[in-house]
Amino acid sequence: MMPMKHAALVVFALASACRPSGVGEAERNEDVRFLSQSGSPEAVAALGRLADSKPAALAALDARAASDVNVYIAAWDATLRGAPWGPTRLRQGLALADRAELAARAMKRADPHLDAFVLDLDRAVGSSPASSAIVASVLASVGAPAQEFIEKRLADPARRDAMCRGLAASDASAPSRATFMRVPATSRDSTSCLLSASEIAQVDDAALPWLAATAEVGLLRAVGRERVVACDRLATIWKGALAARPAEAYQTLTVALAEAVKRCPRQLDPVLAGAFDKGPQIALIVSAVTPADRSTGELTTTCARLPLVLRSKLDPRLRERAADALAQGCVAPK
Repeated sequence: MMPMKHAALVVFALASACRPSGVGEAERNEDVRFLSQSGSPEAVAALGRLADSKPAALAALDARAASDVNVYIAAWDATLRGAPWGPTRLRQGLALADRAELAARAMKRADPHLDAFVLDLDRAVGSSPASSAIVASVLASVGAPAQEFIEKRLADPARRDAMCRGLAASDASAPSRATFMRVPATSRDSTSCLLSASEIAQVDDAALPWLAATAEVGLLRAVGRERVVACDRLATIWKGALAARPAEAYQTLTVALAEAVKRCPRQLDPVLAGAFDKGPQIALIVSAVTPADRSTGELTTTCARLPLVLRSKLDPRLRERAADALAQGCVAPK
């Protein structure tokens, strides 16, 4: 009779001999138990491929769906190869507030397959925590089919922040960015929308004339303040604003222009200097130049024009401000 110690070793050896050497062999052997116990991203992906024809593999995925993003990555891959279980599991995830982000993280942004999930994504934006922008960013990456839903979420104060953060993503679609610019100003009334305006202005040339001519002054100020929009693009915006905005609106632009000048004085200098041909524009420019700020020293061409203000019939307070700029911040013109 074999000693118990030797018997245990034999059993262990037999079990080890039957155990797959890795994920690849387990998938070939359709070893759902091994793959499920492993739980690695590679193992879950293998379960996803087996789930196309093996109910036990699908059940193993369902058992992990509450907390494992890899389940939804496998479902997205199944969607791409046309396996029916994939879209079903993605929709089930999007429908649950505590799983919507997991499902959304697995979906490739800007992919044409997203068109079929627009309604599900919209509902998930509405049910996910208001602080979350993951689902909204996936929705924002969709083209034309998503725009009525994006417009609806921007109009909803409870979801506007999340939607604006989604629109700030680099892979937001051009139609989605156009929707952001098209909606009423009330639909952009949130702190997150200010950042979205900057992100959109950095990547979308269509945003530059919009910001210059018609966007809310608060957005214009944010674009100048936040270090997102490149200075050359900011100069383009302000060149357009000085040309397009009516003179009666200049007073509201002072702080916004001052923010832009402090951040990008060298790029704004030729824009400001080139606008010294109209009284209202001169008043705006002088008001936006901060006499003692370091940025004023980089406004060399503008500073060279400031003596014209001293000899003008403009408001004495503007002449005094121009004199202060010349005395404190400007590089003395030669």
